[in-house]
Amino acid sequence: MYNGIAIILSKPSLIDTKLEKLLSGVDGDWFFNTCLPDHSRDECHISLLPALPQGTKYVILLGAKAATYANTSLELHGYPCRFQNLPAIVGYLPEDCCEHYYKDRDIIETEVEDKDSAPTRKVNYGFWTAQNIKKLFRSQPVYPPLSTIINPTIKDACSILNKTVNQELFLDIETSRSNRHLSCIGFSTTKTWPNVYVIPIYDFKGTLVCQPLNAFYRAFSRALTKNTVVGHNLSFDLLILSAFLRFPLPSQSYDTMLGHHRCFPESEKSLRHAIALWTSCPYHKDEITDPHSTNQDMQLWSYNAKDVYVLKLSKDTQLAYADENLTASINQANSMIQPYLANTIKGLRLDVIKLSKIEQQLNRDLLQYKRVCSTLVGKDFNPSSPLQCVDFFHKKLNYP
Repeated sequence: MYNGIAIILSKPSLIDTKLEKLLSGVDGDWFFNTCLPDHSRDECHISLLPALPQGTKYVILLGAKAATYANTSLELHGYPCRFQNLPAIVGYLPEDCCEHYYKDRDIIETEVEDKDSAPTRKVNYGFWTAQNIKKLFRSQPVYPPLSTIINPTIKDACSILNKTVNQELFLDIETSRSNRHLSCIGFSTTKTWPNVYVIPIYDFKGTLVCQPLNAFYRAFSRALTKNTVVGHNLSFDLLILSAFLRFPLPSQSYDTMLGHHRCFPESEKSLRHAIALWTSCPYHKDEITDPHSTNQDMQLWSYNAKDVYVLKLSKDTQLAYADENLTASINQANSMIQPYLANTIKGLRLDVIKLSKIEQQLNRDLLQYKRVCSTLVGKDFNPSSPLQCVDFFHKKLNYP
């Protein structure tokens, strides 16, 4: 009996072609056991064609070609989309997801350090496909609409910041890659969200926009120390603000990237991935730009507001997902932000005289240990030499 789930593949796998049946073999078994554990292959409509039978409720699009049927791309997996006015989700082909596909291949992938939109590594195709399909069947939350206030009066911005005490301060900054200056500061608070305030600092020409700057900086500094600062990859934002602009480090912080990492340590941690996993917000990471015009300035500031908006949604969903022990782990990671950044900026006090004495003592101890080893072996012996260790332990003592 048809369960209303339609699965559209971009292409058949080699096993599918040989058996003349889609989602067959190990790939199909993995897909249904991992992604659709409560449904069988016979209950679903599986096809290579973008045609849906009557009674379809959900659509799963697997592979790059299938993603185009919903006017999206495989890179935007996890973001909500619709196909023929039905809820749909994009995922990777099962043959690319299966763990066995990479077992006998020396695949070395380094994670791209991009806080915004790092690519998905092949070893995580299976994880993201399974998570995205689970998300498809959950009821989609209705979020209050984002209200973006760009370049409010400094008086209004300072008034909001001065009244914000013992709340959450959702924060994101944008910097100019070409001009190397602070483009804007976007913020919202527990009481003002979903209103997001974007304070332009410098425009694309390098002209100061925020005036009087000292009044805003004073109110912003106070808000940093009086609230819990929430951001994604705060180690970047707070480092820029503290090391280069001399803002104080907040005593309490919540980094949604650290929370994401504690929940799923091996998955990608970029904001693009975090938004797809923890929220149902539409994709907006392609709107970032390095401004060279007034319109591009406005585009960047609007983009910044969307980043700030999703911070509250991500944080709330992470803490709702985490149990007591996982919450404690997330809090432990976030408690390290301030001391690590402080040490990065100011350095550590080092007693070079004491360090020299410790080094001399360790060298004397090492010399004595080598003498003891030589005495036990019966000849000069260097325990740091792998060749001498192999000769003694494996050839002479016959250790396995």
